[in-house]
Amino acid sequence: MSRTSRALRAVRRALPLAATLFLASAANAQMGAPAPGSLDPYYKVCRGTDKSCYNDWGAFASTPNKVLIYSRTAGPRHANLGPALGPGLNPTLAPANAVQNGLIRLLAAEGITADWTEDVARMTSLNGYKAIIFASPTRDAPPTGPKTWPA
Repeated sequence: MSRTSRALRAVRRALPLAATLFLASAANAQMGAPAPGSLDPYYKVCRGTDKSCYNDWGAFASTPNKVLIYSRTAGPRHANLGPALGPGLNPTLAPANAVQNGLIRLLAAEGITADWTEDVARMTSLNGYKAIIFASPTRDAPPTGPKTWPA
């Protein structure tokens, strides 16, 4: 018997086993997807959108519904941002500050309080906010923290 014949015979014997394994893995792929909210057995993570599968660990339990709008920019300033804001938190807004005024109005309609600033010094303590909205921060995003920002 030649080598080719032996190799062919080995392939013929292995073919049913390979086909069985392939079909079993295909069936598992179709049936093995975890239901929404269940734990993925391989990665041990939640899959889906079922809220019972997730836990926020009470991280925001004591934080009020408050957002910070940060609109400082070092590059070209979009017209909708209006004139640059003064220092501190919640400086006076002009009617031309369309982005800030619009966001404040939209958030208030949802029961969310908003603060606004372009003062980099206000970016050091952000624990009182559930979110920060960066409105067009061209060339002025904090790469390593406020100490490295341009004046």
